[in-house]
Amino acid sequence: MARMRRLLAICCVCIIMQGCASGPSYRQIAEEMPTLADGQGRIFFLQSAGYSDSGGGHEVRLNGFYVGKSVPGGFFYVDRNAGKYAVHCASGTLRFTLEAGQTKYIELVPTVYADNPSGVRIVPIDSREGETMVKKLSYSGGAYRAG
Repeated sequence: MARMRRLLAICCVCIIMQGCASGPSYRQIAEEMPTLADGQGRIFFLQSAGYSDSGGGHEVRLNGFYVGKSVPGGFFYVDRNAGKYAVHCASGTLRFTLEAGQTKYIELVPTVYADNPSGVRIVPIDSREGETMVKKLSYSGGAYRAG
């Protein structure tokens, strides 16, 4: 019986960890991140580890183009020219203006409502909170190559 419980516990941990970010931490890649080109800003997309959803993450689009997928405990970023942008996920849109040299932080918060069982709220967060939050997350973007 004890062996069965241990096996069940291991299976549960594996299922929970399947949807979590497993890339390098922000601290590991911060110095390797490229500096912004003139006229560009950076947009971070963040999802706390405490937020999980059974859908395996949500596609994130910026001005209609796929830029990444939210993952519990993960972050990714894109560098874009200054201008007007719209972040879109299955259940919502956030519009904002990105200034040259600016860094925006956007939190993706999974929601579960009866009328929208696999939604996500798109929440802009201030720079101080964003800088603190991203340091606790793992990179979940495209293939990261150090050096």
